[in-house]
Amino acid sequence: MTLYSGTTCPFSQRCRNVLYEKGMDFQIVDVDLHNKPEDLAVMNPYNQVPVLVERDLMLYESNIINEYIDDRFPHPDDVRQPAAHTERGGLQPAAADHGGAVQAAGAEAGRPGCVCE
Repeated sequence: MTLYSGTTCPFSQRCRNVLYEKGMDFQIVDVDLHNKPEDLAVMNPYNQVPVLVERDLMLYESNIINEYIDDRFPHPDDVRQPAAHTERGGLQPAAADHGGAVQAAGAEAGRPGCVCE
């Protein structure tokens, strides 16, 4: 399993965190967001990170990647996300807001918005 990730991208960081929390065996390919490799556009039609590659499967968009990891590699002691889909819905706005807060902090620091996703 390989995660194509931007080191300063908050969306990539979400995926890294989930993989580390799950104790997964994976590789990270750090992508230079200002000089993206050509094959990134083949894996993701939006030419953005993160992208998760597992065998023939290629996933992009951090929320989709993290949901796949949770569903594919469940852990009985995982309290990070409720098992019931109806309970998960309450967590999604909080996760979405976190990404916005990270982007806003970057903009206040004089850095442009995230170019990763």
